[in-house]
Amino acid sequence: MKEDVAALKINGGKLWEAIIVEGKEIVFVHDHTREIMRRFIENRVPQTLDGLADLPASADNITQATLAYLRGILDDSDLLGSLADAVAEDSGVPHAADAIFEVMTEALEDAVDQREAMIIDFPAFLASEGITEMAALLLLGMDEDDIPLIESRELTIGKLLLDRPSVILDFSKG
Repeated sequence: MKEDVAALKINGGKLWEAIIVEGKEIVFVHDHTREIMRRFIENRVPQTLDGLADLPASADNITQATLAYLRGILDDSDLLGSLADAVAEDSGVPHAADAIFEVMTEALEDAVDQREAMIIDFPAFLASEGITEMAALLLLGMDEDDIPLIESRELTIGKLLLDRPSVILDFSKG
């Protein structure tokens, strides 16, 4: 599996394939937006998450990977503009692209702010929420079967991206 993680750092095509194989709708429903996100995921996400790929898949590291992904989207105004245009067009209201851009940007900023606050002191965050690391992992989309791999530190962010990318790339949870 190490070769797959190294390949992820070089080529986002494997990450896109993992998204398709997983079959969760984490990218967007319409062909327009899906194609825009495919290009972003294949070309930008590997470099955005490169330094995190070998980290163990702890709740803190998963949150940091999601944060890096969100920042990558937020920092790419061309991507956000293209997505807003595509969503407006697909919705039949092309004149609403500016409003959609603002809503998307605000939602991403809120998601970034939330995760930044969490990772300042992740153990303190968990304690303030009254949840354990294992409960946090389950809330993030991990399965009970993953716990031994997580505890042994065998499951990394890179492996998780290639197995279940939605755990990191679906930022509607966490």
